[in-house]
Amino acid sequence: MICFVIAYRAEAAALINYFKLEKQQQQEFPLYSHENITLVISGSGKSNAAAATAYLYGKTGFHKDAVWINLGIAGHALDAQGSTCLAGKVIDVATQRVLHLSLPDKPPWKTAALYTYDQPHRSDQRDKGMFDMEASGFAFTARRFTQPQFVHCIKVISDNQKTAISTPSSAMLEEWMMPQMSLLDDFLQSLFQVYNR
Repeated sequence: MICFVIAYRAEAAALINYFKLEKQQQQEFPLYSHENITLVISGSGKSNAAAATAYLYGKTGFHKDAVWINLGIAGHALDAQGSTCLAGKVIDVATQRVLHLSLPDKPPWKTAALYTYDQPHRSDQRDKGMFDMEASGFAFTARRFTQPQFVHCIKVISDNQKTAISTPSSAMLEEWMMPQMSLLDDFLQSLFQVYNR
C-alpha cells in the first residue's frame, strides 16, 4: 500500500495522471485511488496534513507497513525553481521537534533538511534547507503508522531568494512535477525491495 498526502489538487495532478488515480465518492478529504495507491488532498498547514494522514490511515484499512509520501512544493534559499529534494529530516519550527527520516543508499534526488513553518516563510541567507507548511504534521503522524524507512517527504522547489512568494500556476506545477514521476516510481519500487528482503 502506498499513501500520498498532498496539500493541493494542482500539486497532485501529475501523480493522479501518471498512476491513473480515480476520484472516490465525496469524503471528508478528497481521495483518489487505483490498485494499491491512495492519495488524499489535505489542504494547507500542518494540522490539516496531520488530520488527513490519520484519516487516510483509517480509510486504507490501518495498514502497518504502508509507504507514506508527502509530495508537494517547498521554498529553498538557493535551489532553482523546479528542482527536487528528498527530506533527510523534518523540523517543526514552532515546537523545535525534529524527525530524522531514513534515506536510501543512493537517493534519486539531492537531500536537504525540511523546516515546517506555521505561516508562509520568506527565504533569507540564514536558511539552510527547504521550508513548507505541511511536512511536520504529515511526518510525525505517518511515523506512528509504519516503519521508519517508509515515511518520506519529496519537495519540488517553488521559490527562493530571487523569486517572490507566490502560488505557481497549475500548468507550472504539472510541468515541474511530471518529470519526477518516473523517478518517483523507481523510488517506490526500491522501497518495496527493501521491505521484501
